[in-house]
Amino acid sequence: MGQKNYGAWKLERTTARLNWNDHAVVVDVGHPNRGFSLLKDDESVWGDLLQVAQISVARNETLDPYSRGTDLILRYPSSEKRRVGAELYWRWAECESTSEVDENEAEEADDDIDATTIGTIELIYSLETEFLDTEPDPEVVSQVQGSSIRQFGIAANGSLQELPTDETERAIALLVEQDGRQLLLAAIPSDVKSWEVSPVTSSAAATSAQSPNLHITCYLNSDFLEKGVIRRLRLFAAFGDCDCEQRLLAAATRFMESEIPLTA
Repeated sequence: MGQKNYGAWKLERTTARLNWNDHAVVVDVGHPNRGFSLLKDDESVWGDLLQVAQISVARNETLDPYSRGTDLILRYPSSEKRRVGAELYWRWAECESTSEVDENEAEEADDDIDATTIGTIELIYSLETEFLDTEPDPEVVSQVQGSSIRQFGIAANGSLQELPTDETERAIALLVEQDGRQLLLAAIPSDVKSWEVSPVTSSAAATSAQSPNLHITCYLNSDFLEKGVIRRLRLFAAFGDCDCEQRLLAAATRFMESEIPLTA
């Protein structure tokens, strides 16, 4: 299969690629359990993010991805082997400095740092089944390289507020830091059961200093998934090559306040 253009995405075989500045966002539509990667000089910046573990694809299965602008949509219908069908909707955007907190952060930043250093991806994970008594227990995993991680919950004013380490049950977002870069992972509060962070223990992951060392699992809420009912779950990743914590938090807050796209 040659290279095909799908809006901002380019697809070659099962790999979809979107170029952003000197980075590339890469999604393997044939292996949704690998999530997406942010690459720079063809090297992964963070690891494998937002991996949908429950979707398996048969070797000869025909896939038909399509896009709208910077959105990449992939459907995996239910079958006897795949009892829960899914649609993955990857929405790419650059974060603009549109809020007061962003403008304040921009004033304090170095002259060569602006809002275009922030990239965001929203994952809309839709589940549907034609079978009775189906309990998918969906989860999304990120394997990340990070030197520190902090958790955030919703404050009284609706913004994100850092939580003590012993209040994991209130966490809806995690901020990972590594070598001056920052990555924020978040989900719609009603979609999250819990987050879990553990060290990566496989010998393969320990072979390089650049390999992921954090295994982050977001357990999702799929209650009321009945035959013929579509359950949509939304997750979010935002990242920057700088100390851009306030911009990342502001972007995540806007995500959590947003409505699900009419096209999803």
